[in-house]
Amino acid sequence: MSNTLIRETLIASSDEDMERLYASIVAGFDPEKNFVILMEKVRDNTGDPFLDERDSMVERILTKAILDKENTTMLCDKLHTSLLDLPETVWKEFGDDWPSYRPSEIESIFKKMTDFLVDNGCRFNVMTVKLD
Repeated sequence: MSNTLIRETLIASSDEDMERLYASIVAGFDPEKNFVILMEKVRDNTGDPFLDERDSMVERILTKAILDKENTTMLCDKLHTSLLDLPETVWKEFGDDWPSYRPSEIESIFKKMTDFLVDNGCRFNVMTVKLD
């Protein structure tokens, strides 16, 4: 599962200097042009200060909420925005100018975002994968 998104916009992130657990949420489009809200959690299990994510003791978990074209269009209509402006509009709805949260708060924001999608009648798939 790739975490590379087109027109990627950072919605929220934790402060990676404070804990050995880091989390973030970005929104953008995957190569198939689906709208994606991606939460990434990175945990350093070494006990040392935060290490490079390629280290074998670092665990990465990606969780994606994926909207197909029809549901992305529906979301754009509900938010009164264009397709190209959707990631920025989602940031305006859920982002913060001071993006420094605890990782557990990032999970709560992701849940609020998916609840928002459900409340607006959008259907989406959720995929979670653990990367080594």
